[in-house]
Amino acid sequence: TFVSICLVVLFFEDIFLQKPAEKTAIGVVKVADGNVRVKYPGFVNWFNLKQGQFVRSKSLVFTSKDARATYVLIDGTVINQDPETLLKLAFKIKKQKNKSGKNVTLENIDLSLTKGSVAITTSPPETKGNSKDINLNKNTFRIKGEDSLIKVDKSKQKDDAYDLAVIKGKVDYVDKKGESLTLEKGERVAGIRDSQAATVADAPKKEKVP
Repeated sequence: TFVSICLVVLFFEDIFLQKPAEKTAIGVVKVADGNVRVKYPGFVNWFNLKQGQFVRSKSLVFTSKDARATYVLIDGTVINQDPETLLKLAFKIKKQKNKSGKNVTLENIDLSLTKGSVAITTSPPETKGNSKDINLNKNTFRIKGEDSLIKVDKSKQKDDAYDLAVIKGKVDYVDKKGESLTLEKGERVAGIRDSQAATVADAPKKEKVP
């Protein structure tokens, strides 16, 4: 498919051209409808972002009114960016030891949502026992054993707060102490703030999606 070809080109481009880490391609633009603008790390100017172009790590992407964008990341994660949304995204892979001392691979999708809303579709890690983290602003949401779809929305909240709803699958909210709160299909946490990222106990209580 078109997306598969782009991802293969993306992989070989970065291997052979040895691009700096902050400019590494992490995915491809599958859809760019309307005025979609991107600001790359180290650049002052904004550029038009079009279908087929690569998504670079730590880039800022803005969709104006009536504009939408969809990105497919190198791990298969799909991010749908709604109109009037400002998003910064990055992707990294690291290896660490779990509580049993076993080496595991942790996939990190780093998102910073300043305004608007996004929908994120993820698949579980390829290797059983590994995990995939979505680091959203200063909070961590972990994907484990099944495909998941989550919706993140700042449009109804003030300041740094946002709502997170699980449309499909299951997601763990993980605090800095390693404690977790499981959100299942049809559940959400409303009014999450960056300042509440320290412990699960500080987070707003989960509720049913209205």
